[in-house]
Amino acid sequence: MSIKLPIPPKVELLITTDQQGKPVVNQYVLREIRVFFEAIFKILSLTINSIAWGSIGFTGSKLTDIETRRHENLQGVAELNTASVSVEKDKHLSNAQGKTWQDHMPMVSTHGIATPSVIVGTETAQTLKNKTLDGTNKYGSSATHLVVDDNGDAYFVGSGSGFPHGSMYATNAGIAVVITVADTFVEIGSGITGGLENLCTFQNAHEIKVTKAGRYFITYSISGQTASVANKEMEGAIMINNAAQSQGSAHAEVSPGGSNRPETVSGSGIFTLAVNDVVSLAVSNHTDTTDFVIEHLSLSLIQVGG
Repeated sequence: MSIKLPIPPKVELLITTDQQGKPVVNQYVLREIRVFFEAIFKILSLTINSIAWGSIGFTGSKLTDIETRRHENLQGVAELNTASVSVEKDKHLSNAQGKTWQDHMPMVSTHGIATPSVIVGTETAQTLKNKTLDGTNKYGSSATHLVVDDNGDAYFVGSGSGFPHGSMYATNAGIAVVITVADTFVEIGSGITGGLENLCTFQNAHEIKVTKAGRYFITYSISGQTASVANKEMEGAIMINNAAQSQGSAHAEVSPGGSNRPETVSGSGIFTLAVNDVVSLAVSNHTDTTDFVIEHLSLSLIQVGG
């Protein structure tokens, strides 16, 4: 809507002089001024509630002309667009976004992608190739984390942290293992105590279940004897899901010269384990079907690769 205003009077003619040179008010001009402002008042009275925003000129206006300028009172504040390279400062960060940026700042030494040696929080995936993390860096929670210091040393902080690992043992246990077939491995199925675990579970009084797939270093020892017969060869082996493994197997002649004289077999190896694989120990009688009595054993495993 356009507004047509009346022609303003010539206010410079309002004051004139009489014949004696004294200033007098030009009544005609005064009347024209009065008529002009009455017309303006009438126009404003009719249009004050319907003046189109677009008909107002904003040339030369500034945001600072507004007394209160909080972001929440503005309309159309742009949101972040990480795919854009715009340098316009027309975006608004929430408190949560600001906190994320603040938390990320200690990991960077400059804003923007400056050099190949700097890791920058751009909200896009970046590789750690050829990057340097200066100082002591922590990965994990405040209570449980991995530390890599500026000497290149790495260690874990917090109970139960670290690489996936587990252990079990038996001491003076007297576990009877019944041999029914020679040269056949029989699982040591009871009497064992669980040790320390992380991301592994000791269960059923004789086995460890892993919860993370990968390559595990496993080491063990078994001390056994016969109850009444001397000179029997006892073989020991690591079992994975009830299957004896050739890697790490060993044997010794137990009760040499008489019964109740234990000997020890031990071994180790690196094995590929899947999630929920179960690790245990087994023995076999390489000589005949004489039973064994296990007095001591231990097994430890730790993930060494993926």
